[in-house]
Amino acid sequence: MSAAKIKKALVLDGGGGWGRVQAASLYTLHEAGVLDGVDAVFSNSVGSINAMLYCAGLMAGQGADFNKEAWQSIRSNTQVISPDFMAIAANPIGHAIAIGRLGEGVVLGQGALDNGPLKALIKRYASKTTTNDLEARLGIVWRAQCYHNGEGRGRLMNGMFYHMAVASSSIELAFPAHLGLSDGGPADNCPAGYAIQGGAEKIVVIYCGSDGPAPTDAPVWVDDSTPEPGLSAKQVGRSLLENITNINEAEADEELDRAEAAGTQVVRCWSRTPVTGSILQFEDPDMVRWNQGVAAAMLALADAKAYGWVQ
Repeated sequence: MSAAKIKKALVLDGGGGWGRVQAASLYTLHEAGVLDGVDAVFSNSVGSINAMLYCAGLMAGQGADFNKEAWQSIRSNTQVISPDFMAIAANPIGHAIAIGRLGEGVVLGQGALDNGPLKALIKRYASKTTTNDLEARLGIVWRAQCYHNGEGRGRLMNGMFYHMAVASSSIELAFPAHLGLSDGGPADNCPAGYAIQGGAEKIVVIYCGSDGPAPTDAPVWVDDSTPEPGLSAKQVGRSLLENITNINEAEADEELDRAEAAGTQVVRCWSRTPVTGSILQFEDPDMVRWNQGVAAAMLALADAKAYGWVQ
């Protein structure tokens, strides 16, 4: 990474299908000028997909249009993952064969779900663009948080946009690892620390979920209807979903608090109303999630105005 001090950083955390909320916030804040001058981007999981779309859009002179276009093109879950996990969860008896295949994929280490459709979506926008191209043309550094399976630790990734977005969003157990790397959630779901370590003067953090980062010991479920303790797969499911959403987010928020107290200007953006449904739900037929992201951005915009970033 460039040794130059970061002036303004954008941080995008992970959260599966809730990334649509993040994309809407990003689009709105970009249009309002809040993201003008961003020279570093740090991301994880679906945040890396949004980072890829944003950086690719900037390179193409399209701003955040790719974020809006890509998410609004997703009309069904199968455009992202296969099989449709939501359909299986709604009628497990009717999808007995699919459930067997999910289990087989986990046991064989190939992942329970096929993210081929997601890879195709990423490829459509990523092309062969690299972080070197981005830095040379626009002076922006982008790094994606991943988990190095062989070394058992987190690792920042740079290089080709395609590989960064796929690897960082390869959710543990759900998807096969990519280039030996998987979702960076177990290491750092909200990689704000890199912006702070880089001496960022201004930081914009756009979350996927609602009510800010949850405590690291809070149970996380697919949705509100998930049964209470007693299922044999509880621990596996809880571990998976915590890796996606909450790992280290409380620590990251505390680190941001300290940075803010020391003089760093921090704008946090998250939905104040609960984001309903599963993190493995990618469709948004009634624009509920998108509108939540816009509403969250309007609150963050007020904070940016208080700092004098925009009028």
